[in-house]
Amino acid sequence: MTAMFLAACSLPGAGVNADGGLKLLYAPFALEAHKLPEYWLYVPRREGSPLQNPRQKMATGTLPSPPTLFWADIDGKIALGVSAYGAPGDGVELGRRTNIAILSTPFLSFDWQLQNGARPGDTTLILGFRNQTADNWSETDFGVGLPGVDYVLQIPVGDMLTASSASSAPSMPSRAHSFWQTDYLDLATLHRRYWPKTDPTAVKLVWIGIASRPQQNRAPAAVTYLSHILLSR
Repeated sequence: MTAMFLAACSLPGAGVNADGGLKLLYAPFALEAHKLPEYWLYVPRREGSPLQNPRQKMATGTLPSPPTLFWADIDGKIALGVSAYGAPGDGVELGRRTNIAILSTPFLSFDWQLQNGARPGDTTLILGFRNQTADNWSETDFGVGLPGVDYVLQIPVGDMLTASSASSAPSMPSRAHSFWQTDYLDLATLHRRYWPKTDPTAVKLVWIGIASRPQQNRAPAAVTYLSHILLSR
């Protein structure tokens, strides 16, 4: 029964190329919740609470307002703009399901730029990992809704050195960059750093989220731009 079920279901290959890579934010797409491309999802937020763990159930809460995210041409590069949020409870997270083994496609890079008073950490990449062994499949592993994850890593855009697991809060440095920068990550190395007792052989990256964390003292016009998120071998 199990073998037949797996054969009949479509796991989120999620656009992985023949060379094992995956390109995100290389071209614009509709940002309205009902028009998002396949595998893209907004994470509902719960009323009166900060940004939630993206793996929490979707039964309650409301979807964020799409105008917070917008496309722009910045120095000749198509980029996703993430505008400022000022009030607690106004967090937004847009993400994409993936299904990529971190040992076979371990490298993640992305371009970023901060403008109009944006600070490092205003926007965060949320990486969700699943230790997918043969005997622990669940309904969320089959491409419907938010994926189930075992580990979450937060990467503050503009300050990769303060990357943290979901259980700790990253610090907020004051430096900023108003020109394109590129950050490079080795997912397998990061996984060993934060979860050294876990065998990475069966670990997959199942979620890449782009999140804006509420901060009351954020500049009103602050924008973080992201472009060319690339997973590669």
